[in-house]
Amino acid sequence: MKIIEGSVEIINPIDYKTMLNTTELAIRNCYQSYGKMNDNSAEGLIRGCIKANHGAGLEFGDICVKIVCDRATSHQLVRHRLCNFMQLSQRYVNAVKNDPNIEFIEPEGLNNEAYDNWKGACRVAESAYLVMINDCGMKPEVARSVLPNCTATTIFMKANIREWRHILKLRCDKHAQNEIRNLMLDLLSKLYKMYPIFFEDLYNEFLGG
Repeated sequence: MKIIEGSVEIINPIDYKTMLNTTELAIRNCYQSYGKMNDNSAEGLIRGCIKANHGAGLEFGDICVKIVCDRATSHQLVRHRLCNFMQLSQRYVNAVKNDPNIEFIEPEGLNNEAYDNWKGACRVAESAYLVMINDCGMKPEVARSVLPNCTATTIFMKANIREWRHILKLRCDKHAQNEIRNLMLDLLSKLYKMYPIFFEDLYNEFLGG
């Protein structure tokens, strides 16, 4: 078995200037206020819309993220139905085709005794999967039934800025499960560095202190 860490990565990001311009154009179309545009007008306009909870203009910028997490976390992510998802398929992908070590992500909060029990269970699951594939001749879609929720997966997730803000508000909150919360805090940090005006209030709320 192989224990890995979760991660988030922004894929092929739109540059900040383009994101600002597209969002400003969409917002100003409502009021036909194009004449007020200048090199510095976008950030103030967008900040004002966020403060006033006028989020429709934020739907014109999409952000795609690659997330490495456990299956339990991916089950939580796909509940956000206004997103697009493409996830590693346990049905078609043989988890031991290129490496006999299946990847798992350690859950947070294990004490020493619990860790030993968890690791042992992962080894049993890995062994059962290998037997199912190599000895029983089962397809991955059948063998996957023995794998636990802590099995690592990769998921591409795309949403517009308005939806990402909604997700981050929920998943960065202290009531969220630690595994997904830590991933979303990392994502928030990356998004703030790339698109500061769109995420500055959330960054200040969850990471600024």
